[in-house]
Amino acid sequence: SHRPRLVFMFPGQGAQHAGMARDLHRDHALFRKLVDEGIAIAVPIVGDGLRAQLLDPEATGGDATLYAQPGLFIFEYALARLYMSWGFEPDAMVGHSIGEFVAACLAGVFTFEEGCR
Repeated sequence: SHRPRLVFMFPGQGAQHAGMARDLHRDHALFRKLVDEGIAIAVPIVGDGLRAQLLDPEATGGDATLYAQPGLFIFEYALARLYMSWGFEPDAMVGHSIGEFVAACLAGVFTFEEGCR
């Protein structure tokens, strides 16, 4: 049988919203581990508002690039890794803006830690 080709597409800034990682963070250990690691790396650089943007639906200020871009990078990377852990292996990856960095990171161009920084 022929398996359909799978492409992961990662959006750029504008796709984020407050609390976007909350449910997956609560329900999936791998996603939680990666988001927590990303937050731990990025918070000393951008401030703890990043944690609120990812996990608190009532957070404000999420359109600020300071939080939106690292938040999207961490969220998209963790979500892709979660999908991959379920057996969804992309044949290709594309991204727009910060999403390009997620695709590059998943392709091995740089590490998750480097991307979070």
